[in-house]
Amino acid sequence: MNTLEKKKIKWLFSQHEVIILQAVKLQRDMYFKLKAENKDIGPDRLTLLSLIKAAETFYNAEHPTSFKNPDRNLNLLKQKVLDRIQRHEIRHNEKKASQKRESKKKKKIMGLMQEIKIMREQGQSFQSIADYIEKYHRTKIHASYVSKLLHKVSND
Repeated sequence: MNTLEKKKIKWLFSQHEVIILQAVKLQRDMYFKLKAENKDIGPDRLTLLSLIKAAETFYNAEHPTSFKNPDRNLNLLKQKVLDRIQRHEIRHNEKKASQKRESKKKKKIMGLMQEIKIMREQGQSFQSIADYIEKYHRTKIHASYVSKLLHKVSND
């Protein structure tokens, strides 16, 4: 096994679980195809060869423009790009979900919402509420943000 094959296998196993499972499924299919063609090679060697071929397939699909296309078939290139987008959609969605977290300032203001409601019932302006929060709770906040959060809570 040369260094390029090792590189492709390492790359494959650094991918998302869904991509690895697709590669293992492809490897299994390739194993039986190679087994039918090569009767003299042992099952361990066939498993390794089919894993290398599956890793190469996925690696080449991941980098579609780095390999020559002698037929100049753009539909093949387009399909490879679409497959790549589909594979990475899961990773992209998980990354976006993990990035959506509530800010510390918003969390602190939501904890003070009862006080804010009482102050609004007493007729205080949003600016005076923002000044109060800055002075007594050491959180600098704009009056429009207080208004926005109060309306959001009242709508929910």
